[in-house]
Amino acid sequence: GRSEQQLLLEPLVLDVPPAAVALAEEASPELSQLGFAIEAFGPRQVLVRGVPGALVDRQPQRVLQDTLVTLATNTHGLVIEQHASWAERLAIVLACKSAVRAGDTLELAEMEALLRRLGEATLCRTCAHGRPTAILLSHAQLER
Repeated sequence: GRSEQQLLLEPLVLDVPPAAVALAEEASPELSQLGFAIEAFGPRQVLVRGVPGALVDRQPQRVLQDTLVTLATNTHGLVIEQHASWAERLAIVLACKSAVRAGDTLELAEMEALLRRLGEATLCRTCAHGRPTAILLSHAQLER
């Protein structure tokens, strides 16, 4: 299905390498399915008119810029070559780039929602890099 899209009041211009501009054009239908409204804007820039609703509070311009550069330069460190479609590749790298990281500040409701979604997920034992998404700690370990 199509992701919910949040249109921007003012389009964003992102500076990216030419390979990332070409990637944005090639993967435009998949980016649109994920909720991005994006178009080439010269040889080294893309214009962003809309972002996925789920990314509105996660620095969507940085996430998109990092994702395009990562996929265009093949510096993701992920084993995604077996994923044939751009949609799958984009979804994997977007998930990585927009993930909650150590040190991020979350509201209690965000933490609860994250844990609820983690419990509902079927493929959640590791991230795309192979790192565990959760670990079991004893009370003694927590008290340290």
